Amino acid sequence: MYHLIVIDDEDSICNVLRCYLEDQGFNISVAHDGKQGLDLVEHDPPDLLITDVFMPEKDGVEVILAMRRKWPAVPIVVISGGSLLGIRDMLYTAKIIGAAHVLRKPFALEELLAAIHDLLPPVLPQTAKVCTA
Repeated sequence: MYHLIVIDDEDSICNVLRCYLEDQGFNISVAHDGKQGLDLVEHDPPDLLITDVFMPEKDGVEVILAMRRKWPAVPIVVISGGSLLGIRDMLYTAKIIGAAHVLRKPFALEELLAAIHDLLPPVLPQTAKVCTA
């Protein structure tokens, strides 16, 4: 089972993503700001990270840069609803500095799932081993 970390300062987003992704078979950890998210990563690096851009403490850009320095192989999906600078600018910046996928809020949960499946290899079902001795 893959471990994903979701970082977003909106409780409703965290709750929806946690419920949906757990129903899809993922193990989910949630953080409400970039600092808390990076602390989670430090203790248990995820197979994939999902982060918002605009958050207190550390924003998504700082999270992406920290991830690329210390955990360069962990894929990152950025989700954002916009800012004063414009959503396209921030999503473009996120892509340039290391996000594998970017999604503009609101997005369909199926879009997020497709991005995750694009970045993580499928988990093969466990099969029972047959003893031939």
